[in-house]
Amino acid sequence: MKTIYYQKLKINDFNLIVGVNEDKICYLGLNNDEIYSWFDQNKFELIEDETKIDKKHLDLIENYFNKKKLNLEINDFNHFGTKFRQQVWNEMLKLDYGEYITYQQLAQRINQPTAIRAVATAVAQNPILLLIPCHRIISKNGEVKFRSGKEIKIKLQKFESNN
Repeated sequence: MKTIYYQKLKINDFNLIVGVNEDKICYLGLNNDEIYSWFDQNKFELIEDETKIDKKHLDLIENYFNKKKLNLEINDFNHFGTKFRQQVWNEMLKLDYGEYITYQQLAQRINQPTAIRAVATAVAQNPILLLIPCHRIISKNGEVKFRSGKEIKIKLQKFESNN
């Protein structure tokens, strides 16, 4: 059984939960997200322990809110997704603040132009909000979808577009 240590924190009016496994972030969600729904209780033990969350993890999250270029790759995280999902998430890491693309464009960027629904599912299954910026993926028809609610997605997009 793997252990995920997590901590609740508040930054810039966002209530966050950060989870770490093997010294890498494996989960970053908003307080209205339920960390327990992301990890199978038969495979993962979840322990709230702020001593296990290093300064480097907190600095990374602070850097997001300070709009610093993060230059992250998928291997900077401890992720539990399929190879396809990892490919989608890694491509999202290349998006800059305020840069938005559609699910279709994301599918094209990973050379899977017909896999739009699979890409949308991978985006929705991203366990590391903000740092893997799924909020920068938009619907072609303008419909706002986000696991934490459309109000949060709009708030994040406004935050990123303000200098």
